[in-house]
Amino acid sequence: MKTYPLLQSQVGILMACCKRIDTVSYHLPSAIPFSTSMDADRLESAVRTVIDHRPVLRSRMIDVGGCYRQYSDPDMNIEVGRFVMSESEALAYMDDGFVRPFSLFGTAPLCRFEIVVTECHVWLLMDFHHVIADGMTIAQAFVNHDLPAAFEGIPLEEEPGGMYYWAEKEEERMGSSDYERAKAYYHKMFDGVDFSNLPLSNSSLTGRTIVVSEMIPRREIDAWCETHHTHNNLLFMAAFSVLLSKWCCSNRVAFATLSHGRHQRSLRRAYGMFVETRPFTCEVNPDMTIVDFVKSFRAPLMASVRFSAYPYTHF
Repeated sequence: MKTYPLLQSQVGILMACCKRIDTVSYHLPSAIPFSTSMDADRLESAVRTVIDHRPVLRSRMIDVGGCYRQYSDPDMNIEVGRFVMSESEALAYMDDGFVRPFSLFGTAPLCRFEIVVTECHVWLLMDFHHVIADGMTIAQAFVNHDLPAAFEGIPLEEEPGGMYYWAEKEEERMGSSDYERAKAYYHKMFDGVDFSNLPLSNSSLTGRTIVVSEMIPRREIDAWCETHHTHNNLLFMAAFSVLLSKWCCSNRVAFATLSHGRHQRSLRRAYGMFVETRPFTCEVNPDMTIVDFVKSFRAPLMASVRFSAYPYTHF
């Protein structure tokens, strides 16, 4: 039996879950409603086909001498439950009952599938532990591609390089010169910089927090980004940077954001947990105010925020 290392993103989740073994904070549940004309038998068969063709769904976590490893168990039985309920019972079950803790190092699967038939819908309920899946696994790979193909009887192609392959590649890079270069880069970038924090409550020894909220039409944001040749995510990170700068009374702030981690085309429909945490540091123009930033979508505000990040590197 061949085992594989864990991606560093998986290690972080596993360590957090080991502190609270009964937590469901790292579950990824979803419910897809189909009309009553949906053939539940055919839907179940499609789900089973996907399970049979995607080894990551049969992942097991093991502890080998204090080192976490993983492998795909070909003999693992992932059941697709079938239930008949009223619509109100189904909604109540989805709200409280379907999501239950997984056993990370047990023999049970780290994903769950159930079909619930009501008088109004045929529901497909799914729950994945985040250690083996992320949002793109569910939305892009399973729901948008594999499930429709399996439902129509289209053969599913094999994944050319999935989570296990990239976990081995990452392990190889950990001691490489490229990794050491990236590590030195980050140490230099964040030298003398503390990560900024927002308070967890509205109470403060220095005053009260006043929350101001304003809606901005999506079309205005898209138009501004198109005019200034940038993306929505960078625009909102710039806004967040200004907020942190004002809150922390510092022109230089640091924070972390997330990346889907699927920069290789072969990973776009891969199953697994590829999300990465990316640290950022930026210097904010002290003359810019939050009001100016939120109200004005005319001036090229991004020029006032200088971002630094090293792409495609774990640290």
